[in-house]
Amino acid sequence: MRGVLTGLLVATISGAAHAGSLVPCSHWPETIAATKLKNAGKITQGELGTPNVTHELLAFQKFDKDTAREVYLLTFKRPNGETIKVITQNDVTTEECSGSGVRVFVADQLGPSQMMDPKEKGPTP
Repeated sequence: MRGVLTGLLVATISGAAHAGSLVPCSHWPETIAATKLKNAGKITQGELGTPNVTHELLAFQKFDKDTAREVYLLTFKRPNGETIKVITQNDVTTEECSGSGVRVFVADQLGPSQMMDPKEKGPTP
């Protein structure tokens, strides 16, 4: 009985320490981005899952004592070798990863027709 109580006490203390800290959390933005990509027909249900996704934390800024904003670059790897890069932005709190909704931006590379020649000054009025 003493072992069970000790285990519960340790679990409670470690859980409370984690719950009170303000740390990056990639699971929430990954889940929302994957759902949006799936709904848009960019990936299939079978392509979902952490082994097919890499995360790069681009920014993490605390803006009050209990909330921070995070920006991730997520790369979804498709079985055919293609990748889909997505930038996400959301807030995390000391209580949970889902401190706000997730803004999702597909970050495709610029193709030749979208690149501007450095000699060009842009569109003329």
